[in-house]
Amino acid sequence: MNAETLRQWMLAAGLWSRERKVRQHRRRRERKEHFGEMVQMDGSFHRWLEERGPTGCLMDIVDDATNRTLARMGEEDTIWAVVDTLRAWIERYGVPLALYVEQKAVREAVAVGPSWSGCESR
Repeated sequence: MNAETLRQWMLAAGLWSRERKVRQHRRRRERKEHFGEMVQMDGSFHRWLEERGPTGCLMDIVDDATNRTLARMGEEDTIWAVVDTLRAWIERYGVPLALYVEQKAVREAVAVGPSWSGCESR
């Protein structure tokens, strides 16, 4: 049986709809208003140096409000690389109120400053 014939029969019987189902679009989170309220950190493996060097991990930390960025190259995406990048950020800009990291597809906002309400320090 032809698929179009079946579709026409289903349309006639009210079992097929010509309208596409409209999915509700996710609403984007509003950015923070002030520098230092939240920073986001992630590591990305790539051949950053093309054929001139080995594959490396770019650790990047970005302020949510201003997009100010600090990046460091490393061999691996380890806790030590994360701590090293965060330490460099703190030395340059101070302690952020919240740190957003994505680790193994688990997203978590962690309070790192002393006065951020809504989340306990970990």
